[in-house]
Amino acid sequence: MDASKIILGFTGSIGSGCSFIAKAIPSIAEKKYKYYKLSDIIRNILKEEGNSTPTVSDLQDKGNELRANFQQGYLVGKLLEQIDQDQDIDDETEIIIDGIKNEGEIQTLRQFPYFFLFSVHSESSIRQKRYEKDGIITDEG
Repeated sequence: MDASKIILGFTGSIGSGCSFIAKAIPSIAEKKYKYYKLSDIIRNILKEEGNSTPTVSDLQDKGNELRANFQQGYLVGKLLEQIDQDQDIDDETEIIIDGIKNEGEIQTLRQFPYFFLFSVHSESSIRQKRYEKDGIITDEG
C-alpha cells in the first residue's frame, strides 16, 4: 500500500461509538475514504469454520488465537493485503480502519507516516444500550 495514504484508525469498547464515527466520515469528508473493519476478517474465518453468527466472545477468542499463533499485528497485516488487492482503491482513496484492539496492530500501522489513531470512549450504560439496540450478540444473548 502506498505510504502516502491517509489512514484513520479507530479504537474503542463495544458500543463506544467509534464505528458510528468511522462510518460517518466518508459521507462528510472532502476526500474519498474506504471503510474497513478488522473484525470482518475474523468473521470471515469463523464463517469458513461454520460459525456464521459469532458472539462477541467468539470474535475476541478467535482474534486472540490468531494473534497468539501468528503475531500481534496479524489482522492488520491481512487487512493491508486485502487493501492492496481492492479494486475500489485508487490514488485518491484514503483508508479508515475500525476496530483496532492492541499495540501490535498500532505498531504495524505506524509504519505509515499519515496514520492517525482515534480512541472513542463512552459510559458503560450508554455502550450497553447501543449494542443491545444494534443487535450485537453477547454471551448472554
